[in-house]
Amino acid sequence: MQLSIFTAPDQPFPHRPKPELGEFPVVTASRRTDLVGWYRDYLIKVLREKYPPARTHTLVPVTKFAGALLKEPLRPVLESYESLFVHLTCTGMGGTEFEPLAPAVEETFRVLPELLAFLKDPRRLRFRVDPIIHVQKGRQTYTNLPLAEEIIQRAVEAGAKDFSTSFMTIYPKTVRQFGASGWEPVELMAGEKQEIFARLRRLTDSLGARLFACCTEGLPESRCIDAFLLTELHPRRIPCSGFEPRSRAYCACHHSVDIGGFYNQPCKTGCRYCYARPQLTYGGAGFPA
Repeated sequence: MQLSIFTAPDQPFPHRPKPELGEFPVVTASRRTDLVGWYRDYLIKVLREKYPPARTHTLVPVTKFAGALLKEPLRPVLESYESLFVHLTCTGMGGTEFEPLAPAVEETFRVLPELLAFLKDPRRLRFRVDPIIHVQKGRQTYTNLPLAEEIIQRAVEAGAKDFSTSFMTIYPKTVRQFGASGWEPVELMAGEKQEIFARLRRLTDSLGARLFACCTEGLPESRCIDAFLLTELHPRRIPCSGFEPRSRAYCACHHSVDIGGFYNQPCKTGCRYCYARPQLTYGGAGFPA
């Protein structure tokens, strides 16, 4: 079955046999930790030694720290790559108790126009309003959903076109991390998630943008790493691997090499909803993850 480059997100993705991965991998940095924010020297070292521009199809930074992409020491390194694709996350909670060391919303939007100009094509940016959380403390409740809607509107005004969202997954670790300050994660029913996603998609549709769900049961599958799109965006149209590892449920991402690690590079941003291996410091004390 031949797919168009932009497969409709509501269509099921077919499973295909594993092809040769080729000599030009897509390199993600990183879905396991924020290398851009906290481990720039390590990131640069690995790129130079293992995945230099001549041996990389597309470099995919994944980060909350947009400003770090645009200045020394990372900017000249990124400029040396033939093809870039950035996943930028802004949930609206940066600088709060839920994401204590993440950039505040205004900081992200201050540099967003420059980032889009740097990438030269808005299709090279996936803006992640991700995750949507719901928590409670006694009778007090909190969700970042209203912030997500505001962020999408502002990002479209700045030139962003493609968005992703998901919902907080509640693990025992997540319960402990929120519980450190008395918050309790709230599990949404599948129907509630579908209603929220439909609400956000109506917004993006009205703005001429696109919204994708990331690894959420009951919502359309999508690809954060999309070989068809990355092939089209590559200046020489070099194809990259179309293999789907299916490493997570409801994930249709194509193959990439992730150069970050849960254990060697624990993320220092402090997000309470983190399911990886965060270094959380609340009130100056480390929290075991």
